Amino acid sequence: MNTVSQGSRKPDIPLFGVTLVLMGLGVVMVYSSSCVIASERFASSAFFVKRHAVRFSLALAVMLALRWVDYHALLKGGRVFVGIGLGLLALAVVPNLGLSAGEVRGASRAIRIASLSIQPAEAVRLALLIYMAGILGHRQIEIGDFRRFMAPPLVILAVIVILLLAQPDLGTAVVTMAVVFGMFFIAGAGLGPLAVSVGAGVLAGGVLAVASPYRLQRVQTYWDFITGNPDVLGSGWHVKQSLIALGSGGLLGVGFGESRQKMFFLPDPHTDSIFSVIGEELGFVGAAVVLVLFLFFVWRGVRIALRAPDLPGLLLAGGITMSVFIYFAVNVAVTMSLLPATGLPMPFVSYGGSSLLFNAAGVGILLNISQQMTRAQARPSWQRRRPARRRVRSSR
Repeated sequence: MNTVSQGSRKPDIPLFGVTLVLMGLGVVMVYSSSCVIASERFASSAFFVKRHAVRFSLALAVMLALRWVDYHALLKGGRVFVGIGLGLLALAVVPNLGLSAGEVRGASRAIRIASLSIQPAEAVRLALLIYMAGILGHRQIEIGDFRRFMAPPLVILAVIVILLLAQPDLGTAVVTMAVVFGMFFIAGAGLGPLAVSVGAGVLAGGVLAVASPYRLQRVQTYWDFITGNPDVLGSGWHVKQSLIALGSGGLLGVGFGESRQKMFFLPDPHTDSIFSVIGEELGFVGAAVVLVLFLFFVWRGVRIALRAPDLPGLLLAGGITMSVFIYFAVNVAVTMSLLPATGLPMPFVSYGGSSLLFNAAGVGILLNISQQMTRAQARPSWQRRRPARRRVRSSR
Protein backbone atom coordinates (compact mmCIF):
# COMPACT_ATOMS: atom_id res chain seq x y z
CA MET A 1 0.00 0.00 0.00
CA ASN A 2 1.62 3.25 -1.16
CA THR A 3 0.66 5.50 1.70
CA VAL A 4 2.48 8.18 3.54
CA SER A 5 2.63 7.75 7.29
CA GLN A 6 0.31 9.99 9.25
CA GLY A 7 3.13 11.91 10.89
CA SER A 8 5.10 12.53 7.67
CA ARG A 9 2.49 14.65 5.92
CA LYS A 10 0.86 17.89 6.83
CA PRO A 11 -2.94 18.09 6.78
CA ASP A 12 -4.69 19.85 3.92
CA ILE A 13 -3.93 23.46 4.88
CA PRO A 14 -6.18 25.00 2.17
CA LEU A 15 -9.17 23.01 3.50
CA PHE A 16 -8.38 24.12 7.04
CA GLY A 17 -8.02 27.70 5.85
CA VAL A 18 -11.30 27.88 3.95
CA THR A 19 -13.11 26.31 6.90
CA LEU A 20 -11.70 28.95 9.25
CA VAL A 21 -12.74 31.69 6.81
CA LEU A 22 -16.30 30.34 6.67
CA MET A 23 -16.47 29.98 10.45
CA GLY A 24 -15.08 33.50 10.87
CA LEU A 25 -17.63 34.83 8.41
CA GLY A 26 -20.27 33.07 10.48
CA VAL A 27 -19.22 34.92 13.64
CA VAL A 28 -19.35 38.27 11.85
CA MET A 29 -22.67 37.66 10.12
CA VAL A 30 -24.31 36.13 13.21
CA TYR A 31 -23.60 39.39 15.02
CA SER A 32 -24.86 41.56 12.17
CA SER A 33 -28.01 39.51 11.55
CA SER A 34 -28.95 38.97 15.20
CA CYS A 35 -28.08 42.26 16.90
CA VAL A 36 -31.55 43.78 16.49
CA ILE A 37 -33.42 40.68 17.66
CA ALA A 38 -30.95 40.20 20.52
CA SER A 39 -31.43 43.79 21.69
CA GLU A 40 -35.20 43.41 21.63
CA ARG A 41 -35.39 40.01 23.34
CA PHE A 42 -32.38 40.03 25.67
CA ALA A 43 -31.41 43.73 25.98
CA SER A 44 -27.95 42.95 24.56
CA SER A 45 -27.03 43.20 20.90
CA ALA A 46 -24.17 40.75 21.47
CA PHE A 47 -26.26 38.02 23.13
CA PHE A 48 -26.20 35.59 20.20
CA VAL A 49 -22.69 36.35 18.97
CA LYS A 50 -21.21 35.75 22.44
CA ARG A 51 -22.80 32.32 22.55
CA HIS A 52 -21.70 31.66 18.99
CA ALA A 53 -18.12 32.65 19.82
CA VAL A 54 -18.03 30.05 22.60
CA ARG A 55 -19.31 27.43 20.18
CA PHE A 56 -16.76 28.57 17.62
CA SER A 57 -13.97 27.92 20.13
CA LEU A 58 -15.35 24.49 21.04
CA ALA A 59 -15.81 23.52 17.39
CA LEU A 60 -12.27 24.60 16.55
CA ALA A 61 -10.90 22.56 19.45
CA VAL A 62 -12.84 19.47 18.29
CA MET A 63 -11.61 19.95 14.72
CA LEU A 64 -7.98 20.18 15.80
CA ALA A 65 -8.34 17.20 18.14
CA LEU A 66 -9.87 14.92 15.49
CA ARG A 67 -7.13 15.90 13.08
CA TRP A 68 -4.87 13.69 15.26
CA VAL A 69 -7.30 10.76 15.58
CA ASP A 70 -6.68 8.06 12.98
CA TYR A 71 -9.92 7.75 11.03
CA HIS A 72 -9.47 3.96 10.95
CA ALA A 73 -10.08 3.96 14.71
CA LEU A 74 -13.32 5.89 14.15
CA LEU A 75 -14.43 3.38 11.52
CA LYS A 76 -14.08 0.55 14.03
CA GLY A 77 -16.55 2.33 16.30
CA GLY A 78 -19.11 3.04 13.58
CA ARG A 79 -21.83 0.79 15.04
CA VAL A 80 -21.31 2.25 18.50
CA PHE A 81 -21.54 5.82 17.21
CA VAL A 82 -24.74 5.07 15.32
CA GLY A 83 -26.23 3.40 18.39
CA ILE A 84 -25.45 6.43 20.54
CA GLY A 85 -26.83 8.76 17.87
CA LEU A 86 -30.06 6.79 17.62
CA GLY A 87 -30.44 6.86 21.39
CA LEU A 88 -30.00 10.64 21.48
CA LEU A 89 -32.39 11.03 18.56
CA ALA A 90 -35.03 9.01 20.37
CA LEU A 91 -34.64 11.12 23.52
CA ALA A 92 -35.51 14.26 21.54
CA VAL A 93 -38.98 12.95 20.74
CA VAL A 94 -39.82 10.92 23.84
CA PRO A 95 -41.94 13.05 26.19
CA ASN A 96 -41.73 13.34 29.97
CA LEU A 97 -38.06 12.38 30.28
CA GLY A 98 -36.95 15.88 31.19
CA LEU A 99 -34.29 15.84 28.46
CA SER A 100 -36.12 17.54 25.61
CA ALA A 101 -35.03 21.13 25.11
CA GLY A 102 -38.60 22.03 24.21
CA GLU A 103 -40.45 22.61 20.98
CA VAL A 104 -39.58 25.30 18.46
CA ARG A 105 -42.44 26.01 16.05
CA GLY A 106 -43.98 22.64 16.85
CA ALA A 107 -40.75 20.64 16.41
CA SER A 108 -38.77 18.92 19.16
CA ARG A 109 -35.27 18.63 17.72
CA ALA A 110 -32.94 19.11 20.68
CA ILE A 111 -32.14 17.59 24.04
CA ARG A 112 -30.72 19.36 27.04
CA ILE A 113 -27.91 17.82 29.07
CA ALA A 114 -26.94 20.04 32.01
CA SER A 115 -26.63 23.49 30.42
CA LEU A 116 -25.93 22.17 26.92
CA SER A 117 -28.53 21.92 24.17
CA ILE A 118 -27.70 19.37 21.46
CA GLN A 119 -29.47 18.53 18.22
CA PRO A 120 -29.09 14.75 17.89
CA ALA A 121 -29.81 14.88 14.15
CA GLU A 122 -26.40 16.48 13.58
CA ALA A 123 -24.66 13.84 15.70
CA VAL A 124 -26.39 10.89 14.08
CA ARG A 125 -25.65 12.26 10.60
CA LEU A 126 -21.89 12.18 11.20
CA ALA A 127 -22.15 8.82 12.98
CA LEU A 128 -24.03 7.39 10.00
CA LEU A 129 -21.31 8.58 7.61
CA ILE A 130 -18.65 6.84 9.68
CA TYR A 131 -20.70 3.65 9.86
CA MET A 132 -21.48 3.69 6.13
CA ALA A 133 -17.84 4.24 5.17
CA GLY A 134 -16.74 1.31 7.29
CA ILE A 135 -19.37 -1.21 6.24
CA LEU A 136 -19.40 -0.33 2.52
CA GLY A 137 -15.63 -0.08 2.31
CA HIS A 138 -14.98 -3.44 3.94
CA ARG A 139 -17.73 -5.47 2.25
CA GLN A 140 -16.80 -4.98 -1.38
CA ILE A 141 -16.70 -8.74 -1.91
CA GLU A 142 -20.47 -8.72 -1.20
CA ILE A 143 -21.26 -5.76 -3.45
CA GLY A 144 -23.58 -7.85 -5.62
CA ASP A 145 -25.53 -9.18 -2.65
CA PHE A 146 -28.28 -6.67 -1.82
CA ARG A 147 -29.21 -8.40 1.45
CA ARG A 148 -25.70 -8.21 2.88
CA PHE A 149 -24.36 -5.05 1.21
CA MET A 150 -27.22 -2.57 1.03
CA ALA A 151 -29.92 -3.88 3.36
CA PRO A 152 -28.19 -3.28 6.76
CA PRO A 153 -27.43 0.41 6.09
CA LEU A 154 -30.91 0.91 4.62
CA VAL A 155 -32.54 -0.53 7.73
CA ILE A 156 -30.57 1.86 9.95
CA LEU A 157 -31.39 4.72 7.58
CA ALA A 158 -35.10 3.87 7.83
CA VAL A 159 -34.96 3.99 11.64
CA ILE A 160 -33.18 7.35 11.54
CA VAL A 161 -35.69 8.76 9.05
CA ILE A 162 -38.62 7.60 11.20
CA LEU A 163 -37.15 9.29 14.27
CA LEU A 164 -36.44 12.48 12.29
CA LEU A 165 -40.01 12.54 11.01
CA ALA A 166 -41.26 12.16 14.57
CA GLN A 167 -39.59 15.47 15.54
CA PRO A 168 -40.75 16.40 12.77
CA ASP A 169 -37.79 17.21 10.49
CA LEU A 170 -38.46 16.16 6.90
CA GLY A 171 -35.69 18.39 5.49
CA THR A 172 -32.92 16.67 7.46
CA ALA A 173 -34.42 13.27 6.66
CA VAL A 174 -34.37 13.96 2.92
CA VAL A 175 -30.79 15.30 2.97
CA THR A 176 -29.63 12.31 5.02
CA MET A 177 -31.16 9.94 2.48
CA ALA A 178 -29.49 11.84 -0.36
CA VAL A 179 -26.06 11.53 1.27
CA VAL A 180 -26.54 7.81 1.97
CA PHE A 181 -27.59 7.10 -1.63
CA GLY A 182 -24.59 9.13 -2.80
CA MET A 183 -22.28 6.96 -0.72
CA PHE A 184 -23.87 3.82 -2.16
CA PHE A 185 -23.14 5.17 -5.64
CA ILE A 186 -19.51 5.96 -4.78
CA ALA A 187 -19.10 2.50 -3.28
CA GLY A 188 -20.16 0.96 -6.60
CA ALA A 189 -23.59 -0.40 -5.66
CA GLY A 190 -25.58 -1.86 -8.54
CA LEU A 191 -27.59 0.74 -10.43
CA GLY A 192 -30.72 -1.42 -10.37
CA PRO A 193 -31.02 -1.83 -6.57
CA LEU A 194 -29.81 1.74 -6.10
CA ALA A 195 -32.44 3.10 -8.49
CA VAL A 196 -35.18 1.13 -6.71
CA SER A 197 -33.99 2.44 -3.32
CA VAL A 198 -33.81 6.02 -4.55
CA GLY A 199 -37.23 5.73 -6.18
CA ALA A 200 -38.72 4.39 -2.97
CA GLY A 201 -37.14 7.24 -1.03
CA VAL A 202 -38.44 9.87 -3.44
CA LEU A 203 -41.93 8.36 -3.38
CA ALA A 204 -41.95 8.23 0.41
CA GLY A 205 -40.73 11.81 0.61
CA GLY A 206 -43.45 12.96 -1.77
CA VAL A 207 -46.16 11.19 0.20
CA LEU A 208 -44.89 12.61 3.49
CA ALA A 209 -44.70 16.10 1.99
CA VAL A 210 -48.43 16.12 1.26
CA ALA A 211 -49.59 13.98 4.17
CA SER A 212 -49.01 16.66 6.80
CA PRO A 213 -50.96 19.95 6.65
CA TYR A 214 -47.96 22.18 7.40
CA ARG A 215 -45.74 20.37 4.86
CA LEU A 216 -48.50 20.57 2.27
CA GLN A 217 -48.75 24.31 2.99
CA ARG A 218 -45.03 24.72 2.31
CA VAL A 219 -45.34 22.86 -0.98
CA GLN A 220 -48.37 24.99 -1.92
CA THR A 221 -46.48 28.18 -1.02
CA TYR A 222 -43.57 27.11 -3.19
CA TRP A 223 -45.93 26.29 -6.07
CA ASP A 224 -47.63 29.67 -5.74
CA PHE A 225 -44.27 31.43 -6.05
CA ILE A 226 -43.08 29.57 -9.10
CA THR A 227 -46.46 30.09 -10.80
CA GLY A 228 -46.44 33.82 -10.04
CA ASN A 229 -49.30 33.88 -7.54
CA PRO A 230 -47.67 34.17 -4.10
CA ASP A 231 -49.53 34.93 -0.88
CA VAL A 232 -46.99 37.54 0.24
CA LEU A 233 -48.99 38.58 3.30
CA GLY A 234 -49.69 35.03 4.44
CA SER A 235 -47.79 31.79 4.00
CA GLY A 236 -45.41 33.37 1.46
CA TRP A 237 -44.27 36.16 3.79
CA HIS A 238 -40.95 34.52 4.71
CA VAL A 239 -39.98 33.72 1.12
CA LYS A 240 -40.99 37.19 -0.09
CA GLN A 241 -38.91 38.93 2.58
CA SER A 242 -35.95 36.75 1.72
CA LEU A 243 -36.17 37.70 -1.95
CA ILE A 244 -36.54 41.39 -1.02
CA ALA A 245 -33.35 41.14 1.03
CA LEU A 246 -31.41 39.55 -1.83
CA GLY A 247 -32.77 42.05 -4.35
CA SER A 248 -32.05 45.03 -2.12
CA GLY A 249 -28.37 44.14 -1.92
CA GLY A 250 -27.68 44.83 -5.57
CA LEU A 251 -24.09 44.38 -6.70
CA LEU A 252 -22.16 45.52 -3.62
CA GLY A 253 -24.79 45.46 -0.87
CA VAL A 254 -26.21 48.09 1.43
CA GLY A 255 -23.24 47.81 3.79
CA PHE A 256 -22.31 45.68 6.77
CA GLY A 257 -24.83 46.02 9.58
CA GLU A 258 -27.26 48.00 7.42
CA SER A 259 -29.75 45.27 6.60
CA ARG A 260 -33.37 46.37 6.93
CA GLN A 261 -34.94 42.94 6.48
CA LYS A 262 -33.32 41.67 9.68
CA MET A 263 -35.47 44.17 11.60
CA PHE A 264 -38.24 41.64 12.26
CA PHE A 265 -39.13 41.10 8.60
CA LEU A 266 -37.05 37.92 8.25
CA PRO A 267 -37.77 35.21 10.81
CA ASP A 268 -34.55 33.82 12.29
CA PRO A 269 -32.18 35.97 10.20
CA HIS A 270 -29.17 34.54 12.06
CA THR A 271 -30.04 30.89 11.36
CA ASP A 272 -32.01 29.67 8.32
CA SER A 273 -32.12 33.09 6.61
CA ILE A 274 -28.53 34.20 7.14
CA PHE A 275 -27.75 34.00 3.41
CA SER A 276 -30.48 36.58 2.81
CA VAL A 277 -28.72 38.99 5.16
CA ILE A 278 -25.39 38.27 3.47
CA GLY A 279 -26.92 39.04 0.09
CA GLU A 280 -28.49 42.27 1.36
CA GLU A 281 -25.48 43.63 3.23
CA LEU A 282 -22.66 42.33 1.01
CA GLY A 283 -24.53 42.21 -2.29
CA PHE A 284 -24.11 39.87 -5.21
CA VAL A 285 -20.33 40.04 -4.83
CA GLY A 286 -20.48 38.91 -1.21
CA ALA A 287 -22.93 36.11 -1.97
CA ALA A 288 -20.74 34.98 -4.87
CA VAL A 289 -17.69 34.91 -2.59
CA VAL A 290 -19.57 32.63 -0.18
CA LEU A 291 -20.45 30.33 -3.08
CA VAL A 292 -16.81 30.26 -4.23
CA LEU A 293 -15.66 29.42 -0.70
CA PHE A 294 -17.99 26.44 -0.52
CA LEU A 295 -16.99 25.27 -3.99
CA PHE A 296 -13.34 25.52 -2.92
CA PHE A 297 -14.21 23.44 0.15
CA VAL A 298 -15.82 20.81 -2.09
CA TRP A 299 -12.78 20.74 -4.38
CA ARG A 300 -10.42 20.10 -1.48
CA GLY A 301 -12.78 17.48 -0.05
CA VAL A 302 -13.04 15.64 -3.38
CA ARG A 303 -9.26 15.82 -3.77
CA ILE A 304 -8.79 14.24 -0.35
CA ALA A 305 -11.33 11.54 -1.19
CA LEU A 306 -9.66 10.62 -4.48
CA ARG A 307 -6.25 10.36 -2.82
CA ALA A 308 -7.43 8.50 0.25
CA PRO A 309 -5.26 5.48 1.11
CA ASP A 310 -8.20 3.06 1.09
CA LEU A 311 -11.82 2.76 0.04
CA PRO A 312 -13.29 3.49 3.51
CA GLY A 313 -11.27 6.72 3.53
CA LEU A 314 -12.64 7.62 0.11
CA LEU A 315 -16.22 6.97 1.24
CA LEU A 316 -15.84 8.87 4.50
CA ALA A 317 -14.24 11.89 2.86
CA GLY A 318 -16.77 11.84 0.05
CA GLY A 319 -19.69 11.52 2.47
CA ILE A 320 -18.56 14.42 4.65
CA THR A 321 -17.96 16.64 1.61
CA MET A 322 -21.35 15.76 0.10
CA SER A 323 -23.12 16.42 3.37
CA VAL A 324 -21.65 19.91 3.77
CA PHE A 325 -22.36 20.91 0.18
CA ILE A 326 -25.92 19.54 0.10
CA TYR A 327 -26.79 21.45 3.28
CA PHE A 328 -25.32 24.62 1.77
CA ALA A 329 -27.08 24.12 -1.58
CA VAL A 330 -30.46 23.46 0.04
CA ASN A 331 -30.13 26.46 2.36
CA VAL A 332 -29.35 28.78 -0.55
CA ALA A 333 -32.05 27.23 -2.77
CA VAL A 334 -34.70 27.78 -0.09
CA THR A 335 -33.51 31.36 0.38
CA MET A 336 -33.95 31.99 -3.35
CA SER A 337 -37.34 30.20 -3.50
CA LEU A 338 -35.92 27.39 -5.61
CA LEU A 339 -37.07 24.77 -3.08
CA PRO A 340 -39.85 24.63 -0.46
CA ALA A 341 -38.86 25.81 3.01
CA THR A 342 -36.94 23.18 4.99
CA GLY A 343 -35.31 24.95 7.94
CA LEU A 344 -31.75 23.71 7.28
CA PRO A 345 -28.83 25.90 8.46
CA MET A 346 -25.88 26.98 6.36
CA PRO A 347 -22.85 24.93 7.46
CA PHE A 348 -20.19 26.86 9.43
CA VAL A 349 -22.04 30.17 8.98
CA SER A 350 -25.49 29.93 10.59
CA TYR A 351 -25.97 30.33 14.32
CA GLY A 352 -26.30 26.93 15.95
CA GLY A 353 -23.89 25.01 18.10
CA SER A 354 -24.70 21.46 17.00
CA SER A 355 -24.38 22.19 13.29
CA LEU A 356 -21.11 24.06 13.79
CA LEU A 357 -19.69 21.44 16.15
CA PHE A 358 -20.36 18.35 14.06
CA ASN A 359 -19.47 19.97 10.75
CA ALA A 360 -16.17 21.03 12.32
CA ALA A 361 -15.72 17.46 13.55
CA GLY A 362 -16.21 16.29 9.98
CA VAL A 363 -13.50 18.68 8.80
CA GLY A 364 -11.19 17.31 11.50
CA ILE A 365 -11.73 13.83 10.06
CA LEU A 366 -11.03 15.15 6.55
CA LEU A 367 -7.78 16.67 7.79
CA ASN A 368 -6.73 13.34 9.26
CA ILE A 369 -7.51 11.52 6.00
CA SER A 370 -5.49 14.15 4.12
CA GLN A 371 -2.48 13.38 6.33
CA GLN A 372 -2.59 9.79 5.12
CA MET A 373 -3.14 10.55 1.43
CA THR A 374 -1.05 8.72 -1.14
CA ARG A 375 1.64 10.64 -2.93
CA ALA A 376 0.50 12.57 -5.99
CA GLN A 377 2.34 10.22 -8.35
CA ALA A 378 1.09 7.04 -6.65
CA ARG A 379 -2.15 5.32 -7.46
CA PRO A 380 -4.19 4.66 -4.30
CA SER A 381 -4.47 1.00 -3.39
CA TRP A 382 -8.29 1.06 -3.55
CA GLN A 383 -8.07 2.19 -7.21
CA ARG A 384 -5.66 -0.61 -8.07
CA ARG A 385 -8.02 -3.21 -6.59
CA ARG A 386 -11.16 -1.99 -8.38
CA PRO A 387 -10.87 -4.29 -11.45
CA ALA A 388 -10.79 -7.29 -9.09
CA ARG A 389 -13.93 -6.12 -7.36
CA ARG A 390 -15.71 -5.73 -10.68
CA ARG A 391 -14.85 -9.31 -11.58
CA VAL A 392 -16.23 -10.50 -8.26
CA ARG A 393 -19.48 -8.67 -8.84
CA SER A 394 -19.88 -9.87 -12.43
CA SER A 395 -19.22 -13.48 -11.40
CA ARG A 396 -22.06 -13.30 -8.92
